[in-house]
Amino acid sequence: MLSRSVRLLFTGAPGVGKGTYASRVSEKIGLPHISAGDLLRAEVATGSSLGKELSGYLSKGLLAPPSIVNAIVFQRLKRDDCQHRGYILDGFPRSVAQADEMHHVEDIQLDSVINFHQDYEVIIQKLAGRRVCSSCGTGYNLSHVKKGRLDMPPLAPRISGVCDSCGGELVQRSDDNPEVVFDRLKVYENSTQPLIDYYKKAGILLEFEVDGTPKQCMPRLVRLIEGVSKNEKLAA
Repeated sequence: MLSRSVRLLFTGAPGVGKGTYASRVSEKIGLPHISAGDLLRAEVATGSSLGKELSGYLSKGLLAPPSIVNAIVFQRLKRDDCQHRGYILDGFPRSVAQADEMHHVEDIQLDSVINFHQDYEVIIQKLAGRRVCSSCGTGYNLSHVKKGRLDMPPLAPRISGVCDSCGGELVQRSDDNPEVVFDRLKVYENSTQPLIDYYKKAGILLEFEVDGTPKQCMPRLVRLIEGVSKNEKLAA
């Protein structure tokens, strides 16, 4: 149990598993998991005036203006569940300007930012083995990733290339091949460093090494978050 509500940001490179950890922590200790991407898609689905404006950008493959994204995220963080229990934020902010604006909005300021690290070789192996059903979206992974104490067996379908759930064809995303994954990781590293520096300077950055499976790493992550709720200075 947490000693008080905590407001967290989970950040890390593509493929590190921060979304998986956010979902598991949310289930275990009851913190709402707020995904910026899910919020934007949900707003579009409502057909609201803001959703229609947002759809105009997304349908053209353009980034939505920060003012729209900020408004949607801030509105969600001001709802009762986040105000009473705190939250785990995923996918926002993406710039120092957004981080600074969020810092000046009453009642939603972050307590801690947890930056997830994993060896790039492991991330590349994981993403290169990822397959998704083209019909129902069920995910699989053909790679057996072994490094250090990390031993992640493949999550393969019973019949090669065929979804267990619906019989659909399994496909690889075009951006999951090793060369593209490596480029994505370098772009992430370069674009995110100013944001990491911002939170480090603010004194709220915690580093978390993903050196095992989610089952192995979860107890350590939960202890870290419990420490945040007690205002403890813990090393991850």
